Amino acid sequence: MTARSSQAHQPDTLPLAGRAGEGGATRSGPATLAQKLRLQSTAPERRLWRLLFPFRTDGFHFRKQQQIGAYVVDFACLHAGLIIEVDGETHGGEIAQSNDAVRDDYLRGRGFHVLGSAMTM
Repeated sequence: MTARSSQAHQPDTLPLAGRAGEGGATRSGPATLAQKLRLQSTAPERRLWRLLFPFRTDGFHFRKQQQIGAYVVDFACLHAGLIIEVDGETHGGEIAQSNDAVRDDYLRGRGFHVLGSAMTM
């Protein structure tokens, strides 16, 4: 072996280390819409989460703000095939209700049971 071949190439930065302004997820903020929604949950979503969380010990692992296809659902138990949507004030308009119906059809078409509740508090 020559001295030249025994030396490993030393990159200027560590692998996978991001640089400011070069895109990619950063540790300073959420990287996905689902993460942003988890951080900005509504009061009804937080109350329901407190009720659903204990079901984990019985084998029903609920996830909040879970992405399924192009949609981010409020709560999902993949094991049971159950989606729970907490529809608050932002879902009251005609367009929002139409979008919700399309979302629900998409989820039902993939085998999920969709429960919705109109909660405003």
